[in-house]
Amino acid sequence: MSAVTEATQTASPSRPGSLTAAIGLAVLTAVAAIVNGVIIITGGLDLVKEIGSELIAAETGVGEAEVAEVIDFDNPMVDALFAEAASTYETRAYLVLGAGVLLALFGLLMRKAGMAMRVLVTVTAALTILFAAVIGLDAGTTVMIGLAWVAVLGAVVTIVTTWLPANGRYAKTLR
Repeated sequence: MSAVTEATQTASPSRPGSLTAAIGLAVLTAVAAIVNGVIIITGGLDLVKEIGSELIAAETGVGEAEVAEVIDFDNPMVDALFAEAASTYETRAYLVLGAGVLLALFGLLMRKAGMAMRVLVTVTAALTILFAAVIGLDAGTTVMIGLAWVAVLGAVVTIVTTWLPANGRYAKTLR
């Protein structure tokens, strides 16, 4: 056996571009989901009041400044309504944040394209789609909705690229 054939047999195969793309997409999608969750959590009650004022202004045709003057935010009933809405937004934010963190973790662990990691990336990407779509379809700021749809589209493409045949062949050659 020649030195050239020995070297080619012992050298590990190069990582396919589709796997590198899947890892990159998983991480970028996760970042969009994480940033969206953090924005919603840090916005809290003030963010919900802003969104509520925008919705009321859109429904009534009155300017946002006038709506803020009319709504008595010191009223306990109004405060309770906005606190309930803030709790709902916060729950959604934690769900998308958690899915994003897991997607980033499993995406980075998918470097050898093992079946278990590809399944975990698929499951967490599907959860990211679900939680981000809920945020994207509800009332929110432009940034919240935009990041939600970036996460949804990124997760869909991540799932597709994760299961490309080259990734499976690469995983088989590493076994």
